[in-house]
Amino acid sequence: VDLSNVVSYAVLAVEMGGYAVRRIHEEHGKK
Repeated sequence: VDLSNVVSYAVLAVEMGGYAVRRIHEEHGKK
């Protein structure tokens, strides 16, 4: 397993997760 690929994938997952959470909070804030 290439460690650099694992790290980049983990960073991408964190960024996507953070974006999803931010979107959810924005949706609730509009209501």
